[in-house]
Amino acid sequence: MEKLSVIQSYLDDELRINQISDACANGLEVDGKENIEKIVFMVDASEEGFRYALDKNADMVIVHHGLFFGNIKKINGSLYKRIKILVNNNISLYAAHLPLDIHPIFGNNVQIANILGLKNIRQITIGNYTDLLVIGELEYDASLSSFLDLIRQKINPDPQVLSFGNNNISKVGIISGSGSEAIEITAQYGADLFLTGEPKLSAYHIAKESAINIVFAGHYYTEVFGLKSLMKNLIQKFNISAEFIDIPTSI
Repeated sequence: MEKLSVIQSYLDDELRINQISDACANGLEVDGKENIEKIVFMVDASEEGFRYALDKNADMVIVHHGLFFGNIKKINGSLYKRIKILVNNNISLYAAHLPLDIHPIFGNNVQIANILGLKNIRQITIGNYTDLLVIGELEYDASLSSFLDLIRQKINPDPQVLSFGNNNISKVGIISGSGSEAIEITAQYGADLFLTGEPKLSAYHIAKESAINIVFAGHYYTEVFGLKSLMKNLIQKFNISAEFIDIPTSI
């Protein structure tokens, strides 16, 4: 058992919650019971996920996509139903969006780079987003076909691919979730392939004109890794049990 305030303080400091500007209201979004024994992790703050958390007797939920994005002015509809489940059952909700994407150890982007076996990993600032783009190198060059097989094995069995670059892959750029805006700058850094989650129509011609291969491996599928890494860290650090709840989407 651990105190909510202790876990919250650790997460706030480790993830630099109050230092990173984001559209998501990162940090403790819903306050619940003070004594935490079971934490469940999930990508999206959803009614389905919260009901799973209730079935698992969770005291706390940690998500990547929180309840509050932008300027929320009303609590009704789906938002009300989600909050009601948490409040009625005294379950705390903690969100870590961009802070978890860019974390140098637990972050989605760095974790994907590690899973794909990349070396000489660098984090690069894109506009106002510090350390958002990760670029790494393969220890040995691979064909596009074999590297795609690795992505299918490790991340998503059915990614979308735009093959506009070299057939020989040595350098890879990564932004989990939605990162198509970084295609051109990733090509300028010499990457042969850019991996992100969610496709955008505008990405097609930018990729073609930049002569770079693009892999859209799914918004959901690219954003499970940070949560799983953070979960292992909390299990080691605190006297709690934890579980990842997988609710995949086709997006």
